Amino acid sequence: MHDRRAAGGATTSEGQILEAALDVFAAKGYHGSTIREIAVRAGVSVAGLYHHFSSKRDLLERLMDDTMDGLLDQTERAVAGLDDAPVELLRATVGTHVRFHIDFQRQSFVGNTEIRSLDSPARERILVKRDRQRAHFEAAVAAGLRTGAFTTAHPAEATRALVTMCTAVAAWYRADRPLTPDQLVERYCDLALQMVVARHPHRARDRGSVISPNHS
Repeated sequence: MHDRRAAGGATTSEGQILEAALDVFAAKGYHGSTIREIAVRAGVSVAGLYHHFSSKRDLLERLMDDTMDGLLDQTERAVAGLDDAPVELLRATVGTHVRFHIDFQRQSFVGNTEIRSLDSPARERILVKRDRQRAHFEAAVAAGLRTGAFTTAHPAEATRALVTMCTAVAAWYRADRPLTPDQLVERYCDLALQMVVARHPHRARDRGSVISPNHS
């Protein structure tokens, strides 16, 4: 079933088709997939699929929009009220991003690898949402520099490296890895604070702050 935690509401048939498209795109790539394969996997006729979605590209756009909307929603709820607490703000941003890319690995993988397959204006719409997500990383680093909590001499490069590092989790994470998702999130938060040269990297943890995005 298509996971509605990352996507907007859908009818049962729409959800089945989106889940099938996600499976096929993740396994074969957008250009290696066919509408017939998706319909068969979803248990619907090709005509039934076209009743809900106008094209294969329409499916890809819906999946990518839903995924980015889910990531932005979780991030914005996690960072709310932390503007004046840069260590906690960066931990919340990094932790939510990493956890989302674990929990919604297929969605994130397809979104990261198939942006090239979108046409305008959908591509530009997704890029705007990506920029909005990256802005949360930029805001956290900027807040740390402004308050003296972070001392990196290369904030732009550090921010770019953080986004790339956290996003790449979707490409390599496996459930049989030694670290649990919570442990991996914690390790990435520690690495993030090292990258921005945080003066008091454990302050948020010492106060009992835990990265636990709301996945409901």
